[in-house]
Amino acid sequence: GSLLDGRYRVEGPDADGYAATDLTSGKRVHIAFIPRSAVHGARRAMELTGAHVVRVLDVGETPEGATWIAREYVSSVSLTKHIARRVPLKVRDAIEVALAVCDAIAEANALGLFHGALDASCVYLAFSASGLVDVQIAGIGSAPTRPADDVRSIAKLIAVATGGASLPNDLASILERVSVKPCRVLDFASALAPFAHDADFAADRIATRKSRSAGAQSVIA
Repeated sequence: GSLLDGRYRVEGPDADGYAATDLTSGKRVHIAFIPRSAVHGARRAMELTGAHVVRVLDVGETPEGATWIAREYVSSVSLTKHIARRVPLKVRDAIEVALAVCDAIAEANALGLFHGALDASCVYLAFSASGLVDVQIAGIGSAPTRPADDVRSIAKLIAVATGGASLPNDLASILERVSVKPCRVLDFASALAPFAHDADFAADRIATRKSRSAGAQSVIA
């Protein structure tokens, strides 16, 4: 395959970009070309290290002026592909996905970053025999947005992930309220926590993220 920046051996098409090998570390990475307007956000996103973030490892430019990122290679399946298999998530699993995305977005908000293009194609799910075990989100900092847009997008993910299944009335009311009156992402997460598999554990995780983000300016207008 071709060599990018003297470091990444491009192996072939992969989702929205290309699979490649980092010749420095020997690890597989994902190469995606991005608009020049997204470069600043991508560089800031390199500071994100949370468990639910697909990490941006490098940002560069080809001799022809095309800008690109190298990000962590994810072998898990996107929520889009999972849904295409006609296997909707159970409501509690969809809540776990939403809470993981909220955590990633909250970490980004603490750096003044948002997502801006959040949909099922950005969310990656890993399963074991016992069910859903991991959730990661790619693309933070990829587009200009308002914080409220990301929160609304997370709410939509729940409906998408469950295949439009009927939701508990209390949960449906929360999602409807968010679509009309925006809130902070961690406040939204707190509202979702009672619907998680382990509500107390979810609440503890949210409290931990709130303490880490205490100085963040993530007020939603």
